[in-house]
Amino acid sequence: MRGSTDHRPVKYIPYPVTTAVAIGVVIVLGTVESVGRETIAIRAEDAVHFAGLLIAASALILRARWPLIAVAVTGAVNVVALLYEWPSPGYQVAWLIAIFSFTLVASLRMSIIVSSVCVAAGVAAVMLTGDWGWLSMKPLSIVITVLFAAGLGYTFQVRDERVRTSAALAAAAEANRATEVERHLNAQRLATARELHDAVGHQLTVISLNAGNALEALDVRPPDARRALHTIEDAAAGLIEEVGRVLEQLRSSGEATPGKGLSDLPSLIARFQREHLIIDFRMTEGAAPDARGDVAYQVVQEALVNALRYADTAYPVRVNVVVGDPIVIDVVNHVSDRGTVSAGTRFGLRGIAERVEPLGGHVSGERRDGLFVLQATVPSRVEAGT
Repeated sequence: MRGSTDHRPVKYIPYPVTTAVAIGVVIVLGTVESVGRETIAIRAEDAVHFAGLLIAASALILRARWPLIAVAVTGAVNVVALLYEWPSPGYQVAWLIAIFSFTLVASLRMSIIVSSVCVAAGVAAVMLTGDWGWLSMKPLSIVITVLFAAGLGYTFQVRDERVRTSAALAAAAEANRATEVERHLNAQRLATARELHDAVGHQLTVISLNAGNALEALDVRPPDARRALHTIEDAAAGLIEEVGRVLEQLRSSGEATPGKGLSDLPSLIARFQREHLIIDFRMTEGAAPDARGDVAYQVVQEALVNALRYADTAYPVRVNVVVGDPIVIDVVNHVSDRGTVSAGTRFGLRGIAERVEPLGGHVSGERRDGLFVLQATVPSRVEAGT
């Protein structure tokens, strides 16, 4: 009854069971005249009294769906019983159960209003009978019992809301944990994909290109074919070694092994030059505290792999690295006819961006007058949380 908020009680015992028990209690209390030591005398001669008792008991069936109606019906019957001085506690018990059921689901404001009306109606009925005075306990007992039933119902409501809130918070926490686990797994899959791409990308490119060269030279230039096959053999051995390194890292406790950095760039350039790639390499040394040299190395490596695949090898590939904060990398190569196949290049660019952009860097790659220009900036300082 507070807008859209769910104030239905937490059901530990089904409503039909509690309703049946409540009705039974009301009927028993209303029909039993006295409890002696040996016998129980049932008062059945007063048909009006018994009819009122049945009405009050039956009204309790409405307490789950229409609790306010149950309060009104039982209250009316209770007022009539007070006016006609039917000495039966069954009416008042039915009324108190209805009040409890109402405040169990009502707002605090509505609970106070309805409880006040009930107190006023009960006290007024007692006063009209004239059976009251400064020492009379009837008005006081009505006030106490009504407020007790209302307070007990609202207390249970608060408890139920806390139970629902705790359950909702627990469900939200579980959902957050599941989301965090999924995010962690996605990050692991992405890291694995990067590692495998780094491990096999260059070697597979070398194997593919030299396999084609070997096929072309097999009949007309056997020495060139033999040289290409030896290159394939070396590349395959390197591929096995790199894959083994990645698998060993994946099996480890998760601590990344130290990667190659800026000081390893000359050896990387020399390795690609052995694959008949002409490279004009320049690196301007500078201070790079907490350098992200491993990321810069991966950027240059990926750029050269793409150049080996798609560049016109008759022209040099210009690689310029300025070491500072940030580290600035420029790689420019002429595009051959193979460069029209852009899927591999775009995958490489995406891999570079996935490494650089989370660090606050920037990557761009575009064609300019027959050239492919790759530019990347890598922040050299390690920021908190990266």
